[in-house]
Amino acid sequence: MVIQLITFSFIKISTVTAFAVALTFLSMMYNTDKLVKMMNKQAIIQHEINTASSIQSDSLPKEQPAFPSHSEVAVSTYISAAKVVGGDFYDYFEIDRNHVCFLIADVSGKSVSAALFMMTVKTMLKVTGKMVINTEEIFNRVNDLLSKNNDTMMFVTAWIGIVNTDTLELQYTNAGHNLPYILRDNKEYEMLGGVHDMALGIIETSNYGSTKIQLKYGDRLFLYTDGLTEAHNAADELFGDIAVKNILNEKKNESSEKIISSFVEAIENHAKDIPQFDDITMMCVDFNDPIEEINWENAFV
Repeated sequence: MVIQLITFSFIKISTVTAFAVALTFLSMMYNTDKLVKMMNKQAIIQHEINTASSIQSDSLPKEQPAFPSHSEVAVSTYISAAKVVGGDFYDYFEIDRNHVCFLIADVSGKSVSAALFMMTVKTMLKVTGKMVINTEEIFNRVNDLLSKNNDTMMFVTAWIGIVNTDTLELQYTNAGHNLPYILRDNKEYEMLGGVHDMALGIIETSNYGSTKIQLKYGDRLFLYTDGLTEAHNAADELFGDIAVKNILNEKKNESSEKIISSFVEAIENHAKDIPQFDDITMMCVDFNDPIEEINWENAFV
């Protein structure tokens, strides 16, 4: 009788154990399948984000010289997104025989939606800029379009300039963007002021103005987004405007490429191990004397 009881209990325990093991196995199979599906979904999302990043990067001009018909106007650029996709962008293009355009912008936010908004704004600016040789009119038209269809309430700060290559007159409009720096007569870099209006996409009735200045060969413009000045370190100290101006003046006799490289190195030294918080974009525009660019050895060959 005792042996039968023990045997019965053993069988009962074994059955319960087997059932528990089976449940555990089924649960593991279910969770594994769920995990695999989740990982596959994440992989698909990551692939789509990477594809969006490539499309975004490919949309930025990289050809050199920047203006094939006007090599005296040289452009050097740098962009670094804080995430896989970003909201900063720049552009440059020829409008007609004697006008070239260049711009820099910073969309609010750092998400995929900011990247999509960035592509929309960039397209609007280029299409409008190809038709209108007036910076304030370009911003007025684009702002009107953005403000009418902007349920997300996103906006973009931007700076745009158009140069008449015959006269070197620069017209520019600033929509809430950081003030650029200008180097004139190889003296000291100074902030380029002028009309400073509201960011694009906020108020439909905004009316943008413009400023005109006379440039000379040898002048240089430095444009940037706030990711440069607001880069911070472990002590929450910003890189700041003073550091930007100091580096520009220390490197004013260097090429634009070396100036940009100096900023990249300075930001890395400032932030050290702190992850990049915001997109960083820089653009140098040089106005070189075309006569000095002639290769006189081959000029009469």
